[in-house]
Amino acid sequence: MSALAKLLKSQDKMVCGCDDNLSDITKNLEENGIPVFKSFCKEAIKNCDLVIYTNAISENNENLKLAKKLHKPILERATLLGEICKNYKNIIAICGTHGKTTTTSMIAHILKNQNPTVHIGGITNDFGSNILIGNNDYFITEACEYNKSFLHINPTHLVVTNIEKDHMDCYKNFDELKQVFHNFICKTSKKVVFNDKFLHFYHNFFANEKILTFGFNDNSTYFAKNIKEENGCQFFDLYNGKNFVTNIKLNVVGIHNIENALAASALCLELKIPATQIRQELESFKNVRRRFEILYNKDITIISDYAHHPTEIQATINSAKSLKHKKIICVFEPHTYSRTLTLFNEFLCCFNDADEVFILKTYAAREKEMKGGTGYDLFCGLKTKKINTHYFDNKDKLFENLQKTTQKQDLVLFVGAGTIDSFAREYVQKIQNQTNFLAK
Repeated sequence: MSALAKLLKSQDKMVCGCDDNLSDITKNLEENGIPVFKSFCKEAIKNCDLVIYTNAISENNENLKLAKKLHKPILERATLLGEICKNYKNIIAICGTHGKTTTTSMIAHILKNQNPTVHIGGITNDFGSNILIGNNDYFITEACEYNKSFLHINPTHLVVTNIEKDHMDCYKNFDELKQVFHNFICKTSKKVVFNDKFLHFYHNFFANEKILTFGFNDNSTYFAKNIKEENGCQFFDLYNGKNFVTNIKLNVVGIHNIENALAASALCLELKIPATQIRQELESFKNVRRRFEILYNKDITIISDYAHHPTEIQATINSAKSLKHKKIICVFEPHTYSRTLTLFNEFLCCFNDADEVFILKTYAAREKEMKGGTGYDLFCGLKTKKINTHYFDNKDKLFENLQKTTQKQDLVLFVGAGTIDSFAREYVQKIQNQTNFLAK
């Protein structure tokens, strides 16, 4: 939402906003000339010409109710994004359960000489923001499946990173979710870059010539061979069919980032971007903030990551294993009760490679508590799996126990999509402000 606010501001629109929780994001909006009010902003609603809201807020929101009462024109965020896209010649959308933000950032980095406009779900190290205002030739955007939001977009080019069970509070079953992805693919006018692991979902549909695949299978359109890892970097050879394209060096860890790089490379090659440019830009790519972001790396290592789905958590822990450490301590704040409940069995398996797990109280977001889907329920389930796990309902108890537990050369992962990143940064501040912080 903040990115779209900045985009509208750049088009000489008068923009203001409202948020229950003022934060670094709202502070940044203020710095960009966009006033942000806390909670109920009666005068702003009365004076505005258009109200835009996100489906993360409830129908009982005071601002939304007032806007309806005053018969103000109202648009949901996804509808606005669809309208904005109509102003661009090439609309590149990146969708999938995981990897959207990183893949979008990689594509934007490769295409930076083309001066694209980029709308992204994280803060990049490239342009230090979640929006880059460029020309009208390319609009690069993340496209989220939550509540079928991405169906408001008509892409010319589409990347599908993966399709797994998530946001099941919006879908009656996984088949419906897969169908919505299928519908989005059908809306794409030119090329679709698709992860070959998920071809079996759609059977003969992918005989379509607009579908290109990527992965580690040499039957894919684009695939990686000769993968190796050295000194925190990953290397692979990129092939198109039997043809060697180029070798790639990534300064980010994790096999999932090779998949992201494959998707970005395939898309850019289809846009006729030279392989040399793709190689150079991927080598200089720095990951997005909150994607395996190392916050502290002295006696201990502290990493913040947005992972909040079991597959993402497992990939993050696997990435951590490639770094030097004695033990991995994973601190997880569950995000929404419905996700924990729907993927409960998957959550019980994704922490297996961590030496110790700290579970926090659930970040509820838009939801009311659901029996069987709380952070405490997850903690109890992990205990039955004989995983060394603990539960804390506030950050003070967490910090106290982390200090007692953590030893030199340990690696601490803070993972989740709620307030966990602010906890990680506060913990780093405590370490930096206090001598002999570690007990051992």
